[in-house]
Amino acid sequence: MGRRIELTGILTIVLLTSSAASSQSLSKRFTLCVEGESLVVSNQKLSEVRRFHSTQIHRFEQDRVYLSTSTRSEYYYNIIKEVEFGRFVAGHKTYIFDSYQSGRGSVIHIDNLETKINSLECRKR
Repeated sequence: MGRRIELTGILTIVLLTSSAASSQSLSKRFTLCVEGESLVVSNQKLSEVRRFHSTQIHRFEQDRVYLSTSTRSEYYYNIIKEVEFGRFVAGHKTYIFDSYQSGRGSVIHIDNLETKINSLECRKR
């Protein structure tokens, strides 16, 4: 019971912090990111891990994320917001950037089945 209250308190703090953070535009820093190394972990069995190379493209325009792959044309994913310096959220995805100068970062996608972690190489178009 105490652990559940602790987690609820942490979640509340995260939500409050997220809503109070600045809303910087990611598209002013990068317009295009390409995934590279990928890691997928099953949420039900953490020992089930898959590694592969991904080429999914993330395009940022006017605080929106558009996704595409070689087999799927570009589609609108979600609105993106900065929740703290270098960390952005859009739908089930969290984007974390090493620094804005390097153009490198990661995107983490969490749903009820699995957690996906992808490296990103980003640039201005």
